[in-house]
Amino acid sequence: MTYTAINAVLKQFKADKGVEYAYHQFKTPPKSKNFIAYFETAPDVFAADNKSYFSEKHFEIELYTTTKQPELEDYLMQLFSDA
Repeated sequence: MTYTAINAVLKQFKADKGVEYAYHQFKTPPKSKNFIAYFETAPDVFAADNKSYFSEKHFEIELYTTTKQPELEDYLMQLFSDA
């Protein structure tokens, strides 16, 4: 999944549930108690014979809440499944 696709899903999640999100970190503290931080992790690169054949980016999406909220987690996972 690309950065643009992830951003579109998180934008929909914010519109539906009011959960703020930011790439890597917030510039100012988030206003809501629930928020998401997401960032790119190490990519997978398939290389052989000094040539890169394939590179795949990976992102980590972290949902922070004050209490466990399975319905919020499930909804977020469903949005990503549908994307």
